[in-house]
Amino acid sequence: MAKFVIKTFNPSEGCYFILLDDDGVLLLTSAFYKTRRGCLNGIKLVKEAARSEIGVDNYFLNDVPSRVLLRAENGKYLGSSEKYDTVDESILILQKIIQVSNSAEII
Repeated sequence: MAKFVIKTFNPSEGCYFILLDDDGVLLLTSAFYKTRRGCLNGIKLVKEAARSEIGVDNYFLNDVPSRVLLRAENGKYLGSSEKYDTVDESILILQKIIQVSNSAEII
């Protein structure tokens, strides 16, 4: 099952989350949040963005490397994928984020 994993460096320093697919492949790494509550809200916003596909942008730097950037409706940066060698790979990751984020458990 896909999952959002909340990671902390040190509880006083804040946290971020990653989204893994069913096979454990990294799909998305979030922005940094000062609190766990903020991090959970970020996960909620990722699910909303993926559900509506509003705020989901492909970002291309000279077409290659390519990555997916995820933004909330208000334009706030939520997270990004790894860099990929082709636009097609990036599009596949975007589709996977949309497909798995709503059913992903939070760990």
